[in-house]
Amino acid sequence: MNLSTTYFEKAGKLNTHQTLELVRNASEILKINTIVVASTTGDSALQAATIFEKSSIRLIIVKHMDGFSHPGNEFSIEIHDEILRMRPSTLFYTGTHAFAGLERTFRIENISKTMLPIEMIAITLRRCFGEGTKVALEIALMVADAGLLENIEQEIITVAGTGRGLDTAWIVTPSYTNKLFNLKMKAPICKPINF
Repeated sequence: MNLSTTYFEKAGKLNTHQTLELVRNASEILKINTIVVASTTGDSALQAATIFEKSSIRLIIVKHMDGFSHPGNEFSIEIHDEILRMRPSTLFYTGTHAFAGLERTFRIENISKTMLPIEMIAITLRRCFGEGTKVALEIALMVADAGLLENIEQEIITVAGTGRGLDTAWIVTPSYTNKLFNLKMKAPICKPINF
């Protein structure tokens, strides 16, 4: 693999454009044809669709689950429709987050005084490796479970960020959530060094 890693001094959306350029370059060099992008409101998704508008890349956008912060979905319907006009082959995923699900209810409702195992995994990944890396791993599981990958054994690139925007991208061998240990975070394309 002839690819170097870019480390950003600051985390966050200021790195979005450079992250997507690095992802495009890596996908061309490594002949990876599936890119999975996390996007909360749709801004990052729109930028990804623009970068890959003329490309044959399989672009999958992972939204927050409905009800994540309030009833409904935070992803802009207008941006969703604009992406599909611009790039009709784009796939979208909305569903339960792999590292949240039912366990989060017990913490939110103050039923459990401690985090349960799945949230402990999420917090550990976030605190030790950064928010973007945690989400990059999580969305690889989610799109695999949803059947959106053409071949579960082929490497993909997952792209996520810290807060808003994109600042993290990984080359990943995906897996299903019930086979988590088959998932391999092979190499970072970029990530913030300070998170």
